[in-house]
Amino acid sequence: MRNYNFLKTSMDFEYVLVGHSFVHPISYIQEVEAFLRTNEFEGYILLDGLLSNGFSDNRFAKVFFDGKRFDMMNIDLVNHVSDELNNYLYGYYKDNKSLIENSSIIPNAQKYLLVNGLLIKEICLA
Repeated sequence: MRNYNFLKTSMDFEYVLVGHSFVHPISYIQEVEAFLRTNEFEGYILLDGLLSNGFSDNRFAKVFFDGKRFDMMNIDLVNHVSDELNNYLYGYYKDNKSLIENSSIIPNAQKYLLVNGLLIKEICLA
């Protein structure tokens, strides 16, 4: 099993790189370059470091892919993602409980909330 997953979304970021261990997903960024080149993608991807950083302010980062390579000199922290994207990611972790259960970074109380889907918010569409 890979130590990451590369998720395609239709939300704030078209792609999210999610780590599957305490190793931050930025460590795997070069592995997804060929995929993005093949798919002629250009834009920002989101890095979700939940399993390496927990719920800290540096959980999320974004990096720009110019169609050929990542601009590694300009990685920016993302302080907020939409509730829709958060729900998507929390659903991913709920569906992949072993990632959370095996984490040595996330406290037990937060593990409980994640594996039981209790962080997923109801979104009102007006």
